[in-house]
Formats: sequence, structure tokens, C-alpha cells
Amino acid sequence: MCAWFCSGRSNTELVHRLRASNVITSERVKEVMLRLDRGNYAPNFAYDDSPQYLGYEQTISAPHMHAHALELLKERLVPGATVLDVGCGSGYLTAAMARMVEPKGRVVGIDIVKPLVSLAKSNIEKADDDLLTKGVVTLECKTGWEGDKEKGPYDAIHVGAAASSVPRSLVEQLKVGGIMIIPVGPEGGNQVLCRVQKIKDQGPIEETFVAQELLGVRYVPLVRQSPHG
Repeated sequence: MCAWFCSGRSNTELVHRLRASNVITSERVKEVMLRLDRGNYAPNFAYDDSPQYLGYEQTISAPHMHAHALELLKERLVPGATVLDVGCGSGYLTAAMARMVEPKGRVVGIDIVKPLVSLAKSNIEKADDDLLTKGVVTLECKTGWEGDKEKGPYDAIHVGAAASSVPRSLVEQLKVGGIMIIPVGPEGGNQVLCRVQKIKDQGPIEETFVAQELLGVRYVPLVRQSPHG
């Protein structure tokens, strides 16, 4: 996607370069990314099209990957939808998806690292605090392998860390017709971004969804237990 050509000196320049490079292909995604200043969510080099370290062995994904995720999920990110963001990290993608499903939709952001849940909350509060006060965004400390069944089922699920296999519990929490975007593969090995669609509720789990491999990626692992509390 020639991502290194998309860096900008401002949020506006970054987004326009992503659009000019056809990483962003829709007006909805462009407008949402223009509205959310990445400078409120990335600690350093906010407008570089590269991942940035958040601490706790976690990163905020490069802007082109956020744009790609929004484009892949946009058919389900409609007003009134219910969404799960696994690995909310900086809070950026949680807030972006919330802007696409507001005012009556809801995005549940979860992270296994408790300090990152607090970071996501403080970042959203900088300029997008209405998402919290109106209940469009809910943030919880939970494991991505288990998700958040109580607040589902979900029209869309985004997973921001690589799982060794598609988590059964997350598939079960999708609505029929719902879509999940998830990187799959071993830590440090070959990983593939997959589009998973729930096709039915009944039957063996492997028969309830279809998965499409999209592109090679490199993500931090989806861990089952946080070493950081």
C-alpha cells in the first residue's frame, strides 16, 4: 500500500495522502479520520504512517492499517450498530468506529492491559469525550480471547493483535452476517489479516463462519494473560 508515502505534517495532510493513495476509498472513512486528530492518540510522530510504541509491549497501528480496517468493516459500521474492538490500546480505532455508528450505536473497547484501558479513556477525553458521556463508547479490561459476551452480539468485531487461530468465543459473539477483521498467525511468524463472516448460529463452530485471507501483516500477539496488571 506504499504506506511510507502517506505520512504528513498534520492530520489533514496524512488523511488526504491516504485518500490519494487509495488506502482510503470512501468518503465516510475519510471524514471520520479527518474528524479524529491522531495527535490525540499517538504519543510520538502522530502523523507518520507507521506504528508507534504505546508502552506495555503494545503499539498503535499505522494509520494505513486503521484506514484499511475501517474500509473493511464499513458495511457493518452503520448508525445503531454494536461493535467490539479487541485491543483498544490508544483508543483511536474505538473512537473512529464510534463516530461511524453514533448516535444510537455502541462500541465496546477492551484490552487485557489495564493501563492501556486508562490510556484509551484519557485519549478519548481530549477531544471526543462526548462518546463516553453519551455511552457510545464503553471501555473494559478483558481478554480478547474471551471478548465481552454480555454486551453482544456484535455487528462487527475488530481485533488488533494476532491470534494463533480464530477465537471460538469471538465467532460466537458475532451476529449472523456480522464481520470480524483479525490477524491470524504465530508471534514473529507469518501472519495474515483475515475477514471472518458469521454465516449461521447452529452447527460445529468451524461451519458457522467463512474466513478470507486478505494480506500479510505483522502484529503483536493476542495474549491470554497480561504481565502488566
